Amino acid sequence: MYLVKLSEKKLSVNRIVRMVRKQKRGYLVQQGISLMTYKGNPADFRVSVQKDGLGKWKCTGVVGRVAKKGAVVTNLHCGGTSLKASELFQSWDWNEAEMEKKMSGLGIMIAKTLDQSLPHIADLGLDIALDEQQRPWLIEVNFRDLRITFRDAGEEGKWRATFATPIHYASFLNKQINEQKQKLMFKNMDEMQAYEPDYIE
Repeated sequence: MYLVKLSEKKLSVNRIVRMVRKQKRGYLVQQGISLMTYKGNPADFRVSVQKDGLGKWKCTGVVGRVAKKGAVVTNLHCGGTSLKASELFQSWDWNEAEMEKKMSGLGIMIAKTLDQSLPHIADLGLDIALDEQQRPWLIEVNFRDLRITFRDAGEEGKWRATFATPIHYASFLNKQINEQKQKLMFKNMDEMQAYEPDYIE
């Protein structure tokens, strides 16, 4: 991973292209984002969005993540730490209730959009960052959410909910399957009766 600060190194686009080509491998060039920081370190959020017992998308929780000193990414396995989202919003003097509501709504909107192309998804962990203007940036969509982020932040209720909600959805699916089987059984019985020959004594 290359972190290029054009304002400091004054690198031209052509020079950056030459640097990448020398590596003889593929790279994804992304726009740099001026992320909010916590105690001088980059911070972002994990937003858990799951289908519930009614088959509807819901936001199970929002939790903050902070990169270790000198690091760019906030991932826990890279040394990042998790803390309550409210703590981050308070440290920035932002309205925590309003920000969590916005992020929850954004998470559900993203899930519904993905659901149109991937109808079998039901459990997503979205990595969303905020810049200094409070604009959200979707960094990554995880199809296997790392639930310990909530546990390590002391959000035990939300942590437990991330396990319970998919089970409720599984129960909803099971009920739907049983209802479809029952409807099919009754349909077959009706068809059999419709074609049953009349016997003359």
